[in-house]
Amino acid sequence: MPAGATFLSGSFTLRGGMEFRLEHGARILASPHKTDYTGYAVPDDPNAFEGEKRVFISAHQAHDLAITGGGTIDGNAKAFMTEELRLHDRGVAPACRGEASLTACARAVGVSLRTLQARCAVALGHGPAEELLRLRLNPAARLLAETDLPLKAVAHRTGFASAAYLCTAFSHERGMTPGTWRKQQSGAL
Repeated sequence: MPAGATFLSGSFTLRGGMEFRLEHGARILASPHKTDYTGYAVPDDPNAFEGEKRVFISAHQAHDLAITGGGTIDGNAKAFMTEELRLHDRGVAPACRGEASLTACARAVGVSLRTLQARCAVALGHGPAEELLRLRLNPAARLLAETDLPLKAVAHRTGFASAAYLCTAFSHERGMTPGTWRKQQSGAL
């Protein structure tokens, strides 16, 4: 691909015995339209989730294949994460605030745990476990600031197994105890 050009593409398959060269400054950009993807990353896996079945670039039993040059292959992750983030806000977040496992959360979005981990890393900059903790800590912080509920009640309402676990997680993530947070927030009101 020539330097300075951006090419929008759906699925394509590389064959053996070839060099796919992207000159410095060239960019191949994954189409944001799921209908442009016909390849399958895991065609023979009956347990694969729908999202794992689409693939941007594929090669099957290709020998002597090279991808070279200083160009960029842009998988356009943000275009694909929009739907997952909407699902996250509508379905996964509420479903996973309680004692749900990471596997249950992945199923709620319709992907495998491995795919969920990869997508969270790209879209959010951290893994799903950290996101689940955030989904529990933010409402806990809000309840601490806006109510006088005891810590045990805040923990229960936000999916923590105990007040002690909430205290440990809150202190680790926020750098202060829930009690200190509550006092700071009440002083700011």
